[in-house]
Amino acid sequence: MPTSPPVVPLPRDRRAAAAAVLAAAFRDDPMMVHLVPDPERRRRRLPGVLGSIQDCCLRYGEVSTTPEVGGVACWLPPGETEVGALRMLRSGMALQTLRLGARAVRGTAAVVGAMERERHRAVTGPHWYLWLLGTDPGRRRQGVGAALLAPVLARADAAGTPVYLDTHLQRNLAFYARHGFGPVSKQQVDGLRCWGLLRPPRG
Repeated sequence: MPTSPPVVPLPRDRRAAAAAVLAAAFRDDPMMVHLVPDPERRRRRLPGVLGSIQDCCLRYGEVSTTPEVGGVACWLPPGETEVGALRMLRSGMALQTLRLGARAVRGTAAVVGAMERERHRAVTGPHWYLWLLGTDPGRRRQGVGAALLAPVLARADAAGTPVYLDTHLQRNLAFYARHGFGPVSKQQVDGLRCWGLLRPPRG
């Protein structure tokens, strides 16, 4: 049985490497394809877009990785899960979204707005929000994703706090189900399917 890789906080000098891993992990994600259909443009823009989400979580939450940056998990903790205009400006998210073009700006507003409404409906109290979890394509099926989940899930259980995430890939449902997440919403927004997954605290 393979040993789970160690999990460490993302060092600030590895931010670019982590953003590159997230970009590779999400290059063919349905939401990214929906917002930026051109593959070459998506390849160029995703490190900046996902890097800005990573920076937002570094500022207001936490980002974990493995020593060789085999995967990245971006978290917002209880009390810090709302991302308003000021946070988007400070982290560079607003600028990166504008660089994607008008179509992507409209699509992002529609999809993210719908996802946020479903999250507020599904979980009304303090919760952890898993914004991004991505594994280097060369490290998939090696336990990296599970290892990155484990520390925060343990803390959430100890505090009696639920954990929430969104996904646009149906095949992700089975992976997250193994870690206690279940679907609490399914919707189609602007032609894109979205699932909201909630993990009640264990113990």
